[in-house]
Amino acid sequence: NITISYWLKELFEINLNVEAWYSYGNQISLLAEASPISFLTALEKTLENQSITQIQELFEDAGDMGGCFHCNLLWALERISWNHELLPRIVLVLADLSKLEIKNNMGNQPFNTLKDIFLGWINYSSVTYENKIQILEHTLYKKHPDITWKLLLELLPDSHMITSGIVRPKYHNWDELIGKDVSHQDSFLYYQNINNLLLNNIGIDTQKWYDIFNNIDKFHEDSYTKIIDIFISLDINLFDDKIKLSISTILRDKIHSHRKFFDADWSLPKILIDKLEVAFNFIEPNILIDKYFYLFNMGSIDILNPTPYKSEDVKSYEKDDELIQELRKEAIIEILENDGFSALMLLIQKIEYAGDIGRLLFLITDNKYHDEIFEWLNSKELNLLVCAKSYISNMPFDKSILNNLNDIQVSEVLLALRFNSILFETLKEQNKNIQKLYWENISNHYYRVDDKDISYINWIIEQLIKYKQYMKAVSFISNLFYMMKTHELNLDINLLTKVLIEIEPNKERLDSHSIAKIIKFLQSSDLEFTKIQMLEWKYIKLNQVKPTHWEKDI
Repeated sequence: NITISYWLKELFEINLNVEAWYSYGNQISLLAEASPISFLTALEKTLENQSITQIQELFEDAGDMGGCFHCNLLWALERISWNHELLPRIVLVLADLSKLEIKNNMGNQPFNTLKDIFLGWINYSSVTYENKIQILEHTLYKKHPDITWKLLLELLPDSHMITSGIVRPKYHNWDELIGKDVSHQDSFLYYQNINNLLLNNIGIDTQKWYDIFNNIDKFHEDSYTKIIDIFISLDINLFDDKIKLSISTILRDKIHSHRKFFDADWSLPKILIDKLEVAFNFIEPNILIDKYFYLFNMGSIDILNPTPYKSEDVKSYEKDDELIQELRKEAIIEILENDGFSALMLLIQKIEYAGDIGRLLFLITDNKYHDEIFEWLNSKELNLLVCAKSYISNMPFDKSILNNLNDIQVSEVLLALRFNSILFETLKEQNKNIQKLYWENISNHYYRVDDKDISYINWIIEQLIKYKQYMKAVSFISNLFYMMKTHELNLDINLLTKVLIEIEPNKERLDSHSIAKIIKFLQSSDLEFTKIQMLEWKYIKLNQVKPTHWEKDI
C-alpha cells in the first residue's frame, strides 16, 4: 500500500492539468480508491490553480457525439466519499467544482453529487446525520456560503425528490459502517437542523428571504411562526421595491393556492395561511403600480381570497373572474385618486394585458381623460395603443370624434371599431391614406361580418385586393365559409380568382387549408374551366388542393 500510494502521489502531482485528468479515463476511480489521499490532494491543488490547470475544460459539452468528460472524476470522488475521515475535504472539492461553469445538461454534476451525499431520507455516506450537520455548518458554510445556502434549500423535503445514488467503493468496506435506511426520528431531526441552519444564516439578506418564501412549503409547519416572526421584525427599508414585488408575488401565489384548494391533502391549516398573509401584508409594495401589477397580467391571476374550489361548484373560477374584474376596477380608481393619470400610464406600459384597462377606464372615467388617451393613438408604445383602442371600442361611436385627428389617429380609431356597416360607410368617407392605413393594418383574425351586413362582402374583398392584402382576403373568405352558408354569400367568383392569382407563393406564407377551400368552392362554380385549371396548377403543391379539372381533361 505504501508503494502504491507513493507512485500514485508521484503520478498525480506531476500531472496537474486537464489533459492528465482526462487521460485517466475510467481507471481514475480505482486509482482514487487505491490512494485516496494522493488523489484528493492532487485534485485540491489542481483547483487552486485553475488558470494554469484548465480543469474547467473537463466540464465542457462533449458535443453531438455525446459522452461525459468529467463523469469518471465525479465517480471517483463518490467512491472515496464513503471514507468518513475524508468526507469534509471531499465536500469542499465538490463545492469548488460546483462553481465551475458546466456547459451540459447531464445529471452527473458536482452539485448533484453533493446533494446526494447530504440527502435526509436516504443515507449515502458513512457518517451520522449529526456529523453531516456539523460538516455543513462548520466546514462547508464557512468556505462556500453561497453553494451551501443553495444546497440547504435543495435538501428541504420534497415529495418529488429522486436520486440515482452514488458509486460505492469496490475494494474498501467504507460503505458498511452505516446502512442507507433512515429512521423517521433521524430524518425529522435532520430536517429540523436544516431549517435552523437556514434561519440562522439568513440575516438581513433580502434575496435569501425570497429563497425562504419560495420554498416555504418544504419547511415543517412548526417553523412557520418562527420564520414569519423573524421576517416581520426586520426593518422594511432593507427591502428595495424589486425584492418587495418578488417576495409578495411568491406569498400571494402560495396563499391563493392553499385557500383555493383548502381541502387538498397538501393544503396548510387556516392558521398558517393567515400567518403567511401577515408576512404578505408586511412586504406588500407601497408603490401602487407595483402593488396592482399582478392583476393585469396574462394567464392565471392569483388573488388572496379566491372562491374555494369544490368539485360540485363548477362556477368557482367564474366567480374568481368576477372578483378579479372588481379588483381591477378598484385598483385603477385608487391609482388615479392617489398617484394620478401619469402613474396609471406607467402601469399600462409595464403590464402584459393592457386591453382591460382601456375598457375599465371608459366605464370608470367616461370622457375625463379623452384627450390624453386619444393622444396614445400616435404612440409607438404598443400597450398604450392597445389600451386606447380598447377604450374607444367601448365608446358609443360618433363621427365627430374623428374631428381634429391626424390620419394615423383616424385609422387607429377605425381599427378599434366593430367590423360592420357603420365602420364601412365611415371608412368610405375617409381620404385614400386613411383607407390604406386601415386595410394594411387590420388583423387577419379581427373581421367577422354580421348577417345584416352580407351585402358588403364583395366590397371588402375589393378593398383587400386594392391594397394588396391578398392573404388577409384569403382569411376573410375562409372565415365566411366557416360562419355562413355559401349559397347565401353571393360571392363574386372573379374577385376570388383575382385574390388567388395575385398571391406570390414564394413571397407570402400560405394558408394552404383556406386556399384549398376557396379552390374547392370555385371548382363547383361557373368560373371558366381554364381559369380553374390555372389555379389548380398554381397550387398543385398544396396537399389539400385536388386538381379535379385537370383530371377531367386527362
